[in-house]
Amino acid sequence: MQQPIGILLFNLGAPSNLDEVAPFLHELFTDPDIYPARIPVFFKKMIGTALARSRIKHSRAIYEAIGGGSPLRDITERQARKLEEHLNSAGLTAHVEVAMRYSSPTADESLGKLLAKGISTLIPLPLYPQFSTVTTGSSLKVLTQSLEKQAGLKILPIIDWCGYPPYIEACARRIEAAVRGAETNSPFQKNERVLLFSAHSLPLRIIKRGDPYLLQTVHTCQRIASELQTDLPWSLSFQSRADMRRWLRPSTQETLIQLGREGVKSVVIFPVSFVSDHSETLYEIDIQYKKLAEEAGIKQLIRVPSFNDDADFIGILASLVQQRISR
Repeated sequence: MQQPIGILLFNLGAPSNLDEVAPFLHELFTDPDIYPARIPVFFKKMIGTALARSRIKHSRAIYEAIGGGSPLRDITERQARKLEEHLNSAGLTAHVEVAMRYSSPTADESLGKLLAKGISTLIPLPLYPQFSTVTTGSSLKVLTQSLEKQAGLKILPIIDWCGYPPYIEACARRIEAAVRGAETNSPFQKNERVLLFSAHSLPLRIIKRGDPYLLQTVHTCQRIASELQTDLPWSLSFQSRADMRRWLRPSTQETLIQLGREGVKSVVIFPVSFVSDHSETLYEIDIQYKKLAEEAGIKQLIRVPSFNDDADFIGILASLVQQRISR
């Protein structure tokens, strides 16, 4: 009988209801790895606690606006179940669990579930298309701590998929479908429409210390653009700045304002660093940026739908796992 394989789906986590907002913010902002190494750990905790408390009211308002909580956990759990079914139907004995970095279930909790099922091999599979030390890297660090006492468990290398051809092709198909919809539902000329890739921003100091996130994000955008059947002009911007430090630019806000000044009337926006809906897509883009675009003179802002648990995306994840096993 084939030895069972365990897969951990990494994601950031999010509050599923309003009561979880404060604990989530505390976990996020007190993570010492998001601050410069030269700052003492106790001081990082003090800064993080203050930042978390200052953002509770604003964050609660955001989650209230999208239904009282983030759907991220439910979506990720569905992805896990469907991936497990897909792999098992292909002849593997696979168990898939979710490991959130700043909310439940944690890597430690989910690893315990996998070990109880007798897995012999573990595959970490991030749901971040691009690698960063503060996303995938942080999750790996926590997982490593959980694995310290697990002798005999085979850990396969993390799966890197920012340029994986089936994923790139799927992104291009979704963008092309959104562009066709934009063309059908608006009278605007071709020169009045653009494609905007919007990625989660990061503090510049993280990039300067060697984090590959920016390079991988640019690579993903270039690969997707090369697959598109349209020659629509495109650009890359960054969203979700969290504090007053210097972050990657241009921001999506300032890009939309500039596009409006240039006479652009229709923007198709693709959240290139997200595969699942959460506050950054449902609130920041669908509500905040849509209003900003209208104020800037942009008549149409269409967000390319997230993959969530669509069958094509589950198939992509399954093929990544199968390739990793076969190496």
